[in-house]
Amino acid sequence: MGGKAAKSVACLLGLVALVGAGIAVSQGRATRVAPLRAAPQADAPRELVLYVGSGYPGHPPPFSLRTLAVDPASGALEEIQSIPLDAAASFLVPDASGTRLYVNVQTEPSRLALYAIDRATGLLRRRSEVTLPAQHAAHLSLDPAGRFALQAHYESHEVTVTRLGEDGSPGAVVGHAWQWPSAYPHCVVTDPSGRFAFVANRTGEAIAQYRFDPQTGALTPNEPFLVTFPPRSGPRHIVFDPHRPVAFVVHEAAPQVSVLDFGPERGTLRIRRTVSTVPEGFDARNNPADLKLHPSGRFLYVVNRGHASVAIFRVDERGDLAPAGHAPVVGWGPRNLALDPAGRFLAVGVLSASAVQLFRVDEATGALTETGPPVALHTPSGIAFVALPGKP
Repeated sequence: MGGKAAKSVACLLGLVALVGAGIAVSQGRATRVAPLRAAPQADAPRELVLYVGSGYPGHPPPFSLRTLAVDPASGALEEIQSIPLDAAASFLVPDASGTRLYVNVQTEPSRLALYAIDRATGLLRRRSEVTLPAQHAAHLSLDPAGRFALQAHYESHEVTVTRLGEDGSPGAVVGHAWQWPSAYPHCVVTDPSGRFAFVANRTGEAIAQYRFDPQTGALTPNEPFLVTFPPRSGPRHIVFDPHRPVAFVVHEAAPQVSVLDFGPERGTLRIRRTVSTVPEGFDARNNPADLKLHPSGRFLYVVNRGHASVAIFRVDERGDLAPAGHAPVVGWGPRNLALDPAGRFLAVGVLSASAVQLFRVDEATGALTETGPPVALHTPSGIAFVALPGKP
């Protein structure tokens, strides 16, 4: 074995030893990952919970849906529930009332599950599930009225719309839109009015624009149909600004985030500006995965896979972005972000490190400060906060 090969093997063995010892390495620094502790009383009243889908396709099982209690003062995390699953819960979305949690079950064919949320404790109870006529649901969202669930199916190049019953139970697929063969849809969302829908096609280098019928769930191509990006951009996730006629899209193939002007009457997007998500001079591979807008509309957060960080942007009155620093994360492969409804905490599911990392948000600057060491949780994927009333 040559010197270079021997050095690589030694490095790999060293990394394996560190992981086995509960230590993750990112950007040349080692960070200890703390064990996730069980709460002394699972059914106590809570103020804030964090739901995490544990497990991801291509990674070893087990798969589970975990409920973590969040201490609103310290940010400490304790597990209060773990529900075994037969596949990955890749995307989690609570409804506006905080009484229901919808779960993307990433199977072939795709499934959509509903869990009831106990408003006192945050504990989950499985209500119902449907199987969809599509493959590999990569993203899930709800329309503003809570009548429909929209899912982007990556492998089968399509989007489905499922009607939700009065009790929230998923029912029949009532809307459908094929994408083109080279397009792999990674996200589907409606605008704040619920009259238009948008699909980010990662390998299609475009966002597809639709009219969305809020009564029937039907999708009709809008005019123009596509917002196109330069080659090797890879639009992945979209978020709309509820305060301004603006949307933001993160690109997976390029370390960038774009600001798009939104025309609320016609329901169309137009690219305004694109900015980098990594510091100047960083030229290694980086594939951003997710983005979240602070409830105040003043800060945007983008998670970087490769640079291993959360990029922080200030958002001005027009919706333009100004870089405001980076917060390091525990592993090179963070996947999804979640902000609590009050904007006090930001959580990162770090798939590569099997850890969840929690930050406190500075409400004046948007800066992120770790609340403590990351906690160990097997391959976190979907992640979502829900606020609860707390002690009576």
